[in-house]
Amino acid sequence: MEKPEMSSDAVVALVLAAGRARRFGNDKRLAHLPQQGPLLAATLASLRPHFDEIRVVLAIEDDPVHLGIARDSGTIVAVTAEQGMGASLADGIRALSTESQAIVVAVMLGDMPWLSADTFALLCSRASDRTIVRLFYRGQGGHPVLFGRCFWGSLE
Repeated sequence: MEKPEMSSDAVVALVLAAGRARRFGNDKRLAHLPQQGPLLAATLASLRPHFDEIRVVLAIEDDPVHLGIARDSGTIVAVTAEQGMGASLADGIRALSTESQAIVVAVMLGDMPWLSADTFALLCSRASDRTIVRLFYRGQGGHPVLFGRCFWGSLE
């Protein structure tokens, strides 16, 4: 029996964007993409058609308006962002655990505006509250990674 497709309100997109990408030379989130605008804003725009709930993890000092984050995208402040991506993820998951009814979180990076609609559809079709779904390309794992709610406690 084929598993029914997961509804878009069952999956929350959690976009990790609290880092500065210092190796990039400046704030990569504001890097301008031709015909798409700033990188982080372009990533969020690419998610809107596929997720009813989008939350962006930012550092304490970040200004969502300056970063081009639309008002309909909620933000989560990662108070431990300076400790790295894992700490930002933990802060994001802690907030979602109490603020979201979603049963799956799609962990995204703030610099991924080119994922296709087919990729999102495939990932969500395989997701459940008891699965971890991860993309692989040429044997290498990547993002997004979808975690069922039963795994959220391990991510905190």
